[in-house]
Amino acid sequence: MNEKTSGKMSVRKKILIVIILLVLMLICFLLGMFTQSLKKPSGGGMRFEAGVGISSSIETPAQQQGIAVKGMAQMFIPAGEKTVAASFENPKENTGLYYLTFELKADIGGKSETLYTSGLVKAGEQVSSITLSQPLEKGKYSAVLHIQPYSISLAPTNNADIPITLIVS
Repeated sequence: MNEKTSGKMSVRKKILIVIILLVLMLICFLLGMFTQSLKKPSGGGMRFEAGVGISSSIETPAQQQGIAVKGMAQMFIPAGEKTVAASFENPKENTGLYYLTFELKADIGGKSETLYTSGLVKAGEQVSSITLSQPLEKGKYSAVLHIQPYSISLAPTNNADIPITLIVS
């Protein structure tokens, strides 16, 4: 009788081990699904990437139908100049999906001033030189880079206001 009882226990132990392994696999699968859902924003989100001449950037993961934009924390501008280098890019990931426009506004003397507004920028192209509405004196300015995407049919879509610091020297 001992052999039969130990045989049954062995089968029970095997079944229990299989059940435990299945439960662990289910938990791992669900954890994987949960972490993937955290990485992908829901419909129409924007992705921010590092750009040229930035000290830091805002980054969120890519999304299949999302709008790719490049954001920046700081922009360096020479004092007293109206025509300055920039890196306002419409990433190639937007090809066939979106045009972008860029508007740079800064707080100057307690008043919000529009320093630059672009036309439509095609995917894979960038604005590398901009003409400011006015030259700036040395200092740090709080600013916002407003990025407005337009679908290929030229309908405006989600937009992004990226706070940046203009460092004028």
